[in-house]
Amino acid sequence: RVLCLDTDVVIQGDLAEIYDASLNGAPVAAVKDCVTRYEDIFNLDQLAKLGYAVDPRACGFQKGVHVVDLSLWRANGYVTKLEEWMVRYRDAEDVLWYEGLAQPPWLLTINGSFQELDAGFNCFNLGVPVMSFEQASVVRHMGFDHKALLYDLFIAISRKQGTMKPFMVTCTMNAKVLHFSGELKPWLADVWLARTPSPVCFVPPDLYIPNQTQGDHWTMLVDKPQRIVRCMDLWLQHLTPEEDCALKDLEKEWVEDEQMWRDAWRKEQKKKQEAGELRKQKEEEEKKKKEEEGSKESKDD
Repeated sequence: RVLCLDTDVVIQGDLAEIYDASLNGAPVAAVKDCVTRYEDIFNLDQLAKLGYAVDPRACGFQKGVHVVDLSLWRANGYVTKLEEWMVRYRDAEDVLWYEGLAQPPWLLTINGSFQELDAGFNCFNLGVPVMSFEQASVVRHMGFDHKALLYDLFIAISRKQGTMKPFMVTCTMNAKVLHFSGELKPWLADVWLARTPSPVCFVPPDLYIPNQTQGDHWTMLVDKPQRIVRCMDLWLQHLTPEEDCALKDLEKEWVEDEQMWRDAWRKEQKKKQEAGELRKQKEEEEKKKKEEEGSKESKDD
């Protein structure tokens, strides 16, 4: 077996529990994400044109923390399949998926053959700036009222879209692995903190966090006090100032290059998507024209 961990994680529990978890014959075990569905990740029309039908309401799985059964991985030829999906993506006339380069082809390659891990093994989104409507809806239905969100926690709620900012992470209360997935990496807070607020995390009331960058916020949920802190503090508490500086220096060396590559990828994505939409529009117009011509011929007969 291999236990795969992204580099932006904080371990708070015994990794042996993840490594030794039962896979029940599955090649991969990971944490399920049912807030994000396949219809949110993939261009279903383009996949269908390639002969691949997927359930649009299928839940995603988070690859930031996952366990692999190497014998089954090799037996299923997953390396080759992953490479094939990357080639299809490169050569496709339209985008095959909307965000990310690693997780979508991984999901298509495994094709649902996952064993679900306990959610505490991958508490993710600690670096995401904004909660989508679906993500925010989950939080609102936990029992938070307007007072709690707006006045206790200073959460901004979009009246038009129902999104919320900053991101609120509730799984941090009992998580064994914290995953700072998203663009707001804690070691680069001095770059982004001036323009966007830090995601916030729920923590136990008695948790000691040395050198917090901001004081606690408190609110009530189901008659129980809830303590909320900046998620970045859950990362920084494990580093000395020297280690934090070393990470910043290493990352900043690549910031401009990675931003350039990211912008180029997004530009290519947009170009492909626009071309695909235009092509789809022309196909629909031609289909409609043929139907009208067929209808006219039937009337003439």
